[in-house]
Amino acid sequence: ALHNAAFPIDESILEPGITMMAAIAAEFLQEK
Repeated sequence: ALHNAAFPIDESILEPGITMMAAIAAEFLQEK
């Protein structure tokens, strides 16, 4: 992450967050 030194927890939140957003986006696109 960009501010890894200031926010060490950012890296652990970013990865699952991207995975969740990708899953939600895929689900949203399937409904259309």
